[in-house]
Amino acid sequence: MERLMKVDEVAQYLRLNREVVLRKARKGEIPTVKLGTRSYRFYKEQLDEWLKSRATSVSSKEQQLAVLAEARKLQAEMATRLGKPLPGSAEEIRALREERARRAS
Repeated sequence: MERLMKVDEVAQYLRLNREVVLRKARKGEIPTVKLGTRSYRFYKEQLDEWLKSRATSVSSKEQQLAVLAEARKLQAEMATRLGKPLPGSAEEIRALREERARRAS
């Protein structure tokens, strides 16, 4: 059976701060075994699988860039059809907040 790793060992293995490892363990973002109420241990094999699942392949990055380029083309096409640029979500949120503030005062 594989030996369990402690938080400090995992932090060194993943090259992360100890507190980051603990935070990820508490949130369930990283595979862990909880011992008692405040103690965490980790299997190296599970950590390796977790890292592999989080790795983004080159082809998937290329696909993401292609989708982003297509979305920008569609946004530009819609803007020309409407005759004005489409507002970004941040602009819409800001406008709604300003409108709500005006109503409140």
